[in-house]
Amino acid sequence: MSEDLKKIIIEFSSFLNVSISTINRMVKTDFDDVFLQNWLQGNWELIVERLISQNKRELILLRKYGEGADETHYSLLKGQEYFERVSFPSLQPTHKIMCFSNSGPISCFFSGNKVDFPKSGLEFKELISMKKQNSYATNEAPFDKVLLAYEPIDVVLEIEKLDFKLQKLKV
Repeated sequence: MSEDLKKIIIEFSSFLNVSISTINRMVKTDFDDVFLQNWLQGNWELIVERLISQNKRELILLRKYGEGADETHYSLLKGQEYFERVSFPSLQPTHKIMCFSNSGPISCFFSGNKVDFPKSGLEFKELISMKKQNSYATNEAPFDKVLLAYEPIDVVLEIEKLDFKLQKLKV
């Protein structure tokens, strides 16, 4: 499944690479950032979760992609809770994606610091684009880097240097 999972994530990266410029033309205000986060989360669910669920033959709900969907605006009006998902908003995630180095020690693309991977791996947060070291992430192609949860600060690694594994969450 880890090879299939990497292929699925690379397919999502390819999807972002060809569609993000169109979405960026639609994002004109700060409020539109909500639209962008919802669009990213919704497409993550439709593409990545669907393909993983088909391969595993069970419903797989992943932890939020990036910042997740921001359904606060709608839920406040309806007097409901805050949801981070677009589909199945009231369901809890069943799995998370963990990342592992496939090429020995790796340096963070942003800081240049060596990243020590625990045996359990580092949690996937989102795909990002960063053109050069020590620069900021942008919403422009190519989405060839991965933002991973790391203490004390998240790290940015190149996608080709990583392997991915699905990990079931304790309910």
